[in-house]
Amino acid sequence: MTIRLRWPVGCRPLLAALLLCLLLMSVDAMARGKFKGDMGGIGGNGGAGQSGPKDNAGASDQMLEEAKAKLQAGDFDDAQSLAREVLRRREGRFGPDTPKLAPVLTVLANIERGRGHFAAAEPLLRRALKIREKALDPDQPLVGQSLVKLAELLRDEGRYGEAAPLYQRADAILEKARGPDDPPVA
Repeated sequence: MTIRLRWPVGCRPLLAALLLCLLLMSVDAMARGKFKGDMGGIGGNGGAGQSGPKDNAGASDQMLEEAKAKLQAGDFDDAQSLAREVLRRREGRFGPDTPKLAPVLTVLANIERGRGHFAAAEPLLRRALKIREKALDPDQPLVGQSLVKLAELLRDEGRYGEAAPLYQRADAILEKARGPDDPPVA
């Protein structure tokens, strides 16, 4: 069975122009990387609908930035959904101890802290710190930053005795990295 569409004579050039515009817009979007993920090989992502390593990392980085923006805006539910998805992707791709998880865990902890759920935030910050301590030199500024985040949480809970040594350790790390002229962390 054949179906024939009859277009009014004056519409054919308009239809052709519309289709050409849609095609050019699609090509432009592909060139700018708008089509990544499962597009059946469209968009130069390695073919067969599989994204290459750079595409996945870029997508999760972008999602994490969106989660941070949602957190800043006070949209805790959306921020948490995005951050959990990034965590799921990175754990699946890199394993449970990769340093790539530390910033995601910190964002999730900040979400819980923003909600006033300090008990839920603490294990996330401790895991981020443990990952960084294991993967990095103990004098790395990222370790110091993780120590500060955990110390701030403990301080906010009134656990000053536990927070003080973390602040001191962080201050020593960050002073060594930045120099003695910078103000102390604590």
